[in-house]
Amino acid sequence: MKELTVSILAFALASQLLAQDYVPYPDGYKEYKHIKTLVIKPEHPQAEIFVGIHHIYANDKAYKGYKNKEFEDGSIIVLDYLKYEDVNHTIYETSRNYVAVMHKDEKKYAKTKGWGYEAFAGNSKDKRLVNDVNKMCFDCHLQQEKNDYIFSKLRK
Repeated sequence: MKELTVSILAFALASQLLAQDYVPYPDGYKEYKHIKTLVIKPEHPQAEIFVGIHHIYANDKAYKGYKNKEFEDGSIIVLDYLKYEDVNHTIYETSRNYVAVMHKDEKKYAKTKGWGYEAFAGNSKDKRLVNDVNKMCFDCHLQQEKNDYIFSKLRK
């Protein structure tokens, strides 16, 4: 019985530690405010990761952050990465590559300057792609420190 209790406590502690960096799937993100859309073409230096159509969405808190340059806890930014076809000089969306999420929480994501990062494969809400947040996300976002680690800007 003692071993079972220790195992349960160890599992609970491990789950709690994992949840500290957990970024949830942003259900309903297409209802957020649309920040902008861009197309990254195959000639881009990071095309291997980013080629495709990018729709960027922000919840209300993040939208205020875009306007006043200060993102508060609870800000969520979503990048919907889609594949595309070029047919008759027209770009058409096809399947989803992944959904990337940035979630602001100064305490929970203190190691990455208050931002949590995650990407979900295709249309999955649980197939996570980020296995090294620093290498895959934060190291690049560091160059945007003066913009609270955000690359995108509001459409003009």
